[in-house]
Amino acid sequence: MLLNRREFLSRSVAGIGFAPNREPVDGRAAAAHLVRRTAMSSRPDVVNQLADMSRQDMIGRVLEQSDGADDEPSLGEDDWYLVVEWWLGKMTNADTGLTDRMAWFWHSLLTTNAWKVPSAQLVADQLTMFRSLGRTDFPTVLAGFVGSGALLTYLDASDSTAANPNENLGRELMELYTIGRGSAHDHYSQDDVRAAARALAGWVVDDRGPDGMSESDDVYRVRFDRRNAFVAPLVFQGVQADWNTETIVDHLAHDPRTASRVAGLLWKHLVGFELDSASSEDLGRWWSQHDMAIDPLVERILSTDEFWGSAGSRPRSGLEWFTFASSATGLTEDSWFLERLEQVPYLPPSPAGWNDGQWLRPGSLAARSAVAHSMDLADLAADHSTMTLDDSVDQIIDRCGLHPVSQQTLAALRRTTPDSAPDHSLNPEGAAAARWRLALTCPEAQLS
Repeated sequence: MLLNRREFLSRSVAGIGFAPNREPVDGRAAAAHLVRRTAMSSRPDVVNQLADMSRQDMIGRVLEQSDGADDEPSLGEDDWYLVVEWWLGKMTNADTGLTDRMAWFWHSLLTTNAWKVPSAQLVADQLTMFRSLGRTDFPTVLAGFVGSGALLTYLDASDSTAANPNENLGRELMELYTIGRGSAHDHYSQDDVRAAARALAGWVVDDRGPDGMSESDDVYRVRFDRRNAFVAPLVFQGVQADWNTETIVDHLAHDPRTASRVAGLLWKHLVGFELDSASSEDLGRWWSQHDMAIDPLVERILSTDEFWGSAGSRPRSGLEWFTFASSATGLTEDSWFLERLEQVPYLPPSPAGWNDGQWLRPGSLAARSAVAHSMDLADLAADHSTMTLDDSVDQIIDRCGLHPVSQQTLAALRRTTPDSAPDHSLNPEGAAAARWRLALTCPEAQLS
């Protein structure tokens, strides 16, 4: 008989906790693996195009594609959630790829919470920066991030003055966005935090005109008020100089500890497990020698045996599962489901972002099951000429990009087909809906 929701969820939880697959995948399974890690949506057409290529040719195709990096959200009203919905549309689009994967990685690391941002346009501007610069080089991305009005207001750096500097941005810039705290909390001192706060002082985010005096049109802008800047030499990280925002950011971006840490975080994001310290330092050194350019680092990571041997071992986050499910079905689901899935873009729980360890907990999996059972799958037959509710098992596996799929999942899916069902407890439409829901909640769908 068909598994009920609780039974299938229990099997999913039990089936997920396996060690990384150390056998490199080939063919369709390799193409599906690459697409899962480098895009935010299910892309069966791309998997079909890549399936007969060599690994390096597949990587080259992923890197060379252009997928709307210059697109910008247009806001009819001042609501930051409209920016999130626009981005979700990009992430689930059939043409999405590495641009939005990297924008999501940067937003997960270089965080901003929109609730503290006074204008949706500031959120849109930061997102546009991540999408347009997210594949250039890290110093450029970091400079764009630190100069964004969304971040400056989020971390209370707007209106920070030399006489009364706010330390939030200086501290998070070192602890979370660049060098990190270190194993013995020795990467920076409180004196470094104070010096950074003074060097970063002077920025203002408001709706005044460029001169900072006349009232404007309620459009928030970022400007620098030299009257509030610190103009004397400072000692930062043991170096006395006339530090300012540009030199502080550039210094931290090029620090070898930053290269090691950020390269290691991107490795974990793409491969699924952490590098040891020595390997992370080696990768960081290589990255520094290549000017911290992002696409070459991505290519290097994707070219490793560790990447190709990690299929099905990295948990999908709440947002990643949502964009997968929405794109696989072709349905435009209520984006507020992301609240239940505990991962709304621009709503991180803290400046440190989201906890990667939460995504395979029973509560997270139960939320995904509830969302899958809330989807109006009947719309598949009504609205999508190339996608129907009654797709076969093989078609659904292709649409979801579940390759490779386990025999247990195959058996469960086949028990929903008319010829294989052991009883007649479901009508054809109910069986077809159950087949889709099983595909969206099976162990393979929780992993990438």
